[in-house]
Amino acid sequence: MSPNRVAGGVLLVLVVAVGCARKPAEQPSAPNGQVVPDGPQPAGTEAAPMPRSRRFVGFKSVSVTPGELASLVSYLPEPIGKLYGSDAACFTDLDGKAFAWEYAGGPIRLWLEFEEKGQSTVPERFPLKADDWLAKGETGHVVFWVRRGVSDKINAALKRAGKPEGATEAVGLGVTVSSSAGGMNGSIAYDNPLWFGWVGHAFDDRPWAEVALPDYVPTPVLVLEARERKGGNREPRNAKLTLKVQRVKPE
Repeated sequence: MSPNRVAGGVLLVLVVAVGCARKPAEQPSAPNGQVVPDGPQPAGTEAAPMPRSRRFVGFKSVSVTPGELASLVSYLPEPIGKLYGSDAACFTDLDGKAFAWEYAGGPIRLWLEFEEKGQSTVPERFPLKADDWLAKGETGHVVFWVRRGVSDKINAALKRAGKPEGATEAVGLGVTVSSSAGGMNGSIAYDNPLWFGWVGHAFDDRPWAEVALPDYVPTPVLVLEARERKGGNREPRNAKLTLKVQRVKPE
């Protein structure tokens, strides 16, 4: 072999060796094909820190617990509970409705506002502004409920047991609060208020899953609205209940 061919062969080997030395190592890839860094990144390419999430200030809807449901029918004699087999069945027979929330950003005050068309069974607001239901805790749990005191079925059972019967037209509405600064209970009773005196109605309830509470601004967290199905020769009646909440300044 001539000296020129030997030199050319050596030069080719050197070029290949140098080329291999300069080739960057392959980086592992993520399943979606993106390159996964395998070491420190150059200055100026660090990922920006994740922003801190702000604490939610408002109402978040939660389920009414079995214990809370039991407390709403606990005033009835024990045999009545056995008659229905469950607190939920008893509460349903009383035309009951209950809603619950967790809240943050208190203290808060709560009240009910009413709108009626074709009748007048309740005031426009309860409690009055000077007596609003006040929850002093910064965080807490709220339950709103409405139900009859007794039903025809309950009265029949009470009569068989030799106990005094109740007035089926008596309907209670109330709010129960447990909070970081103590509890609060408020309620009122009316005779067949809103839709309770009707033969039939279409019902619409809107408990929003999450409601932010702006600073010191009245905010609805629940709307219950009923429309009478038949009005005979008159226009069907309409009744609306709104639970409102407002943040207040701590004392």
